[in-house]
Amino acid sequence: VDVLAPSIYIQTPGLPIVNQSALVIKPIAEALRLAGIAGHASVMPYIRAGCSGTFHKPVPGKAPPYMYGPSGLVASVMAPASMGVDVLIMWGSSSDVKTCDECGVIEAWLAGWAGTAIKACIADRKACATARCSGHGKCVDFKANDPMAACHYAAAGNAPSCRCDPG
Repeated sequence: VDVLAPSIYIQTPGLPIVNQSALVIKPIAEALRLAGIAGHASVMPYIRAGCSGTFHKPVPGKAPPYMYGPSGLVASVMAPASMGVDVLIMWGSSSDVKTCDECGVIEAWLAGWAGTAIKACIADRKACATARCSGHGKCVDFKANDPMAACHYAAAGNAPSCRCDPG
């Protein structure tokens, strides 16, 4: 087995962050366990770029109802990254968008706070891997009781372990 790709869809985006993260933790933890048994297969969970639903005009300062808000982004992007996955696949479909305005909403979401949060998480994971894993692994520092701490390896009292790269 070369790749394990669990789906980690959050079906109920209004759940509290701890509950949203709990939906993600189990399939990823199992995939990581199996990857170790399989000889370090890559773990590449996939999520849909937004929750299913109808497109609505965005409200300034709020995530559109079909795109992940801050807690959904933590649960579906940052928690898996903090668990040591190799890649996170975020996908969408052309059927998700019916008008140019809807494309603009998605572009604004990715160019705005969501994209900034994702880039910061990537930078955090790279810095952690360099500092803690000699650049040859993924930091594992997810805390189920504090999902908002995901992608903050330099936080006080945080001592990540490493999920070593194959070889």
